[in-house]
Amino acid sequence: MKLVAKLACVVLLSVLGAPLAHAQPPDLRQMAGRPLPVADLPVGSVSVRVARKMPVNAAAGIKVVATITPPGGSAKTTEATTGEDGRVMFSDVPVGATFAAVAEVDGETLQTQPFPIPAQGGVRSMLIAGLPPSPPPGADGEGDAEQPGSRFAFSITVAAPVAAADLPPGTLEVVVVDAAGKPLPEHEVNVGQAGADGKVQAFTQKTNAQGVARFVDLSTAQDVGYLVVTEIEGSRIGTRPFRMATDGGMRAPRLAPPVRTNDLTVLSLDQGSRIIFEVREDFLFVGEVLSFRNESERIYDGGPKGIFVPLPHEMTSFAPMGEGATLEEVKGKGLLMRSEVPPMGPRDRSVQARFAFLLPTYGDDSLDFEQTLEVPMKSPLVIVPDAYKLTLTADGLRTLPKEKDSQGNAVSLYELGDIPAGGKIKIRISGLPKVDKTGHLIAIIVCVLLLGWGLWGVFGGPRAASGKDEKAKLERKNQELRNRREKLFEELVALEKRRRSGASVDETRREQLVSQLETVYRDLHTTAPRV
Repeated sequence: MKLVAKLACVVLLSVLGAPLAHAQPPDLRQMAGRPLPVADLPVGSVSVRVARKMPVNAAAGIKVVATITPPGGSAKTTEATTGEDGRVMFSDVPVGATFAAVAEVDGETLQTQPFPIPAQGGVRSMLIAGLPPSPPPGADGEGDAEQPGSRFAFSITVAAPVAAADLPPGTLEVVVVDAAGKPLPEHEVNVGQAGADGKVQAFTQKTNAQGVARFVDLSTAQDVGYLVVTEIEGSRIGTRPFRMATDGGMRAPRLAPPVRTNDLTVLSLDQGSRIIFEVREDFLFVGEVLSFRNESERIYDGGPKGIFVPLPHEMTSFAPMGEGATLEEVKGKGLLMRSEVPPMGPRDRSVQARFAFLLPTYGDDSLDFEQTLEVPMKSPLVIVPDAYKLTLTADGLRTLPKEKDSQGNAVSLYELGDIPAGGKIKIRISGLPKVDKTGHLIAIIVCVLLLGWGLWGVFGGPRAASGKDEKAKLERKNQELRNRREKLFEELVALEKRRRSGASVDETRREQLVSQLETVYRDLHTTAPRV
């Protein structure tokens, strides 16, 4: 049996961020329904265990209904019935999909928290019926501090303790310091212990004047695992799971509050990142989820500058999409993400920027999508609903098996290769609805000019001249105006084509041409022969 499985209960305590109390069992209310990433299950596997009152009381014959929402797709449901051990297994769940399960036991509805499917290993979760309600805030020392996300500003995981030959077997030393590196005396440190039988114990010691907490007589059996956890300046700091050495003691790395950094190199975009392309009239809809990962032991804090994410300069209608980090648009350039990015912990958390925008297609049947990245990206997922019949071309683009949403609509999935910091996402998108650009431009200009004519008609113009001489003058003037109109219009069309090809153009000249055309059309209207 692998160490990860043996340490399941201890890791659960770490995941939940619940304080360890001396000689107290874990709070099952905090454990139930939460995801536990594990390495002993295949990728895309979720094991849900159902029990009554205690984990050992397996609930057999219970129907568990899972809701799976693939990236960019619609939710679909599947169900399974628990076996004698109270477990059901859901396999082949797409990486990045959101998973949630519901079961009913003795009239009580139980449900897991929704969680994303990780790219490595599987996930275990437990549903327990018949648990007592949570005590009110302040009762028995419990309250808001136990609610996940309210007690700790950050949850940081450091390396496991290392062997120390100068310490007796079964002895563990932990050093706790403040942000300045000074020892913290009288500081509480907790150690969780889990055996192969699933029993969990917790031990508490306080540091001495040198900031050292010493635990003695710990079991060195190799089927017993441990984890160290403490709270410093509002952050939960813990080690990775470990076994005690058999030929000496162990010493944990210094536990200190997290250090902040604005070094962008600690960040990357993980495989939870994805891009979706859809077609809108005259536009390409682009939805993005950028999943920022910080594998250092420092909190990334970009300060007032935040994290800048370049986007195509022609984007329009930018909008944040769903839950995620706080975002601000930088007109014509990209966006700023204001959220801090904590180090990765047992929950394998990331900070996500979720947003969407439109790109004009200018009536072309293809479009080159380019986006510069300031941090490296790990093989992002690209999603295209089959209904749009788009074709993607990119270096290193890999086609994945198709998925279907709950309505049975096919969704094509692709995966890009890794992209380094400073590199670009480059995708050619073909199969867009093609529109005659010249006719489209003429329609826009004619609409503008018709408005001008209408206003001129309302306020009135000079009366038409009478007589042969006046008629001849008007015909000559009309011809001159028509010639000028054609010249101006040719220049405007050429200018528009250059702009749409990506070349820089004189926007002031473009405005002048439109204004002059309006004047020409108005003069033609006033000099036209009256019927």
